[in-house]
Amino acid sequence: MDRPSHLLCCVLCYVLLTSSLAAHAQEALGARASVERPLAARNEEDATASATTVEVQGRPMALETLRDVMLEVPAALSLASGGYGSFSSVSLRGSDLGQTVWVLGDVPLNSPDTGAFDMSLLPVSMVDRIEVYRGGAPLWLGQGSIGGVVRVVPREEDGTGGGAQLGIGSYGLYELRGHGYVSNHGKRPIALYSGIQATSSRGNFPYLDDNGSRSNPSDDVERRIRNAQIQDGAGLFHLRVGLGRGHLDSVFYGFERTGGAPGAAGASKNARHTRRQLRRGLLTTAYTLERTRARQRVYRLQLLASAQAEDRQFDDRYAELGLGGPRALTQIFWRGYGRAAASYLILPFLEVTGTASYAGDRFEDEDKRRPTPAGPSTRATEALAAELRVFGRVFGVRSELRGSARGEWSQSELQTLRISRASQEKQALFSGVYRLSAVVEPTAGLSVRSAIGTGRRIPSMVELFGDGGALRPNPDLVPEQGRYVDAGFVLSGAVDDLCASLEANGFLQHVDHKISYVSTNQFESEAINFGRADVRGVELGADAAYRRVLRLVGATTVMQTEADNARQLPRQPKLKLYGRAESSVFPRGAVDRLTFFGTVDHVSTAYFDKANQALRTPFTHVGLGAALAFWHERLEVSARVADLLDARGQDYLHFPLPGRFFALSVSIREERL
Repeated sequence: MDRPSHLLCCVLCYVLLTSSLAAHAQEALGARASVERPLAARNEEDATASATTVEVQGRPMALETLRDVMLEVPAALSLASGGYGSFSSVSLRGSDLGQTVWVLGDVPLNSPDTGAFDMSLLPVSMVDRIEVYRGGAPLWLGQGSIGGVVRVVPREEDGTGGGAQLGIGSYGLYELRGHGYVSNHGKRPIALYSGIQATSSRGNFPYLDDNGSRSNPSDDVERRIRNAQIQDGAGLFHLRVGLGRGHLDSVFYGFERTGGAPGAAGASKNARHTRRQLRRGLLTTAYTLERTRARQRVYRLQLLASAQAEDRQFDDRYAELGLGGPRALTQIFWRGYGRAAASYLILPFLEVTGTASYAGDRFEDEDKRRPTPAGPSTRATEALAAELRVFGRVFGVRSELRGSARGEWSQSELQTLRISRASQEKQALFSGVYRLSAVVEPTAGLSVRSAIGTGRRIPSMVELFGDGGALRPNPDLVPEQGRYVDAGFVLSGAVDDLCASLEANGFLQHVDHKISYVSTNQFESEAINFGRADVRGVELGADAAYRRVLRLVGATTVMQTEADNARQLPRQPKLKLYGRAESSVFPRGAVDRLTFFGTVDHVSTAYFDKANQALRTPFTHVGLGAALAFWHERLEVSARVADLLDARGQDYLHFPLPGRFFALSVSIREERL
């Protein structure tokens, strides 16, 4: 099934099937003159995908982060390494963090060479919404990943206005946000949004130190995390200009963070002098030409170019973190990316989409205290993809079928330093993936969907060629290969003033040639293809609202994972629950709106290690809060307490989570339409 010939056969079979169904659809439907509403789905791009959209703006929770927002997505497990400003990412359906691709708009933010994307680098205040595609994604966004795609849509506003927000929280957290926007709907429409954010946190939350003896609670001591202070700043500018029959979008995003690195959790003494610094910048420009008729897209064309850079500094000159000696590491990553994409409705029931992209990566690292590669690592990646979409009515039932195939070629090169002698090593890889998906609407407001597909992750340059230090090279690595199948339904609709949306999916996922790290001696390790992973589960998501008075949001995931040793995959719980209740009243007088909300997040038992020897106990976080809006909602005061019961818990690699956390924010805004 994974050979190119088998892939071609699958695509040809799909074309024959969809052509037959399309003939029935055209015969039964004829030329459609009426406008039909979209199929029930929790995303706007692809009704055949298992995907959830979460609107980020207008939420009443003070000082939220993307990690908080992700709790509302079924089968999305947020993993972190501490409090505010620590590394955090998301695992989709039990996949590894690096198997999920993040995109800002339409630009990929991570690649095999950068690994998992740190979502703490994206402030919520600059995000309009997130779209989480679990498993397969539509070709327009898909990158052939195993876990799925998280699309972050940058914020934009209509009208003219601005605002500011000041927030404070526990553990020395201070945050300042500001934004402004202006738009003009004339012969040449123009809209500009700009936002900034500055944050400072001491991060000195308490944790329980078991002194390395989990079975003996008598020597447990409560300590505070030290050297976890951070300061960061971010800015985002989004410009949209009408140009010809289309529009030109330019987005600039910049971020800088400095602070300490506290070290491993549970240690009796945290690192005191270790420092880290990160700078990241992205500039993208895209021209999009689109035409619709009767709410049906006739064609869409996009030309996109972007450049991004990241600079990481890590200073552990006193070897406090136990990484085999002192470190003074500098890592610089550059990426240039270009893409041409187009879709066209060639028949009233048939749409074809194609994409072609190129990415040029350059990775440099230097450690002043140990040998490093003598030259930069480079990788060029070219990809071609095509998708057929057939839609219409078959025997009176609305339906849609999609089939896509994607081929990716990568060439990597590294100048290495081996025992004081320079050498050149190269690697060329090809990976192909496909996706077949379908949806039918047996009755209005109910969509039944299914999908089958594959995904791949090619080894990073560090995994292939080593880092010149503790990680040995292994140029014989092959890509990780994943297969998945899922099926489910979406039910949405409105009855009087009550509107609701419910999604449910069952899924199976299998990954071969998983890349894991093994120790070769006391101080070295090597990446190898080792074993497999199987995941099966059920995911549920719901969102219901009654007028503006009451809203209920929920997400549940029940999942069973198994590695090649018949044990549970590390960090993957069998049960995850989330719920949020929000109620608003609108009194007369000085207060325009009063909102109360409560949240609950439960994560069951999981293991830290592959051997299932280190057990992580389950924990439940409960949160409460309220928000007051005054002066025609120009002024808002919001307060909340997270982890009300001080359950704390541990996350990622034994890192403790902050306990009870208080946050207060005051925001003011002025708008003119």
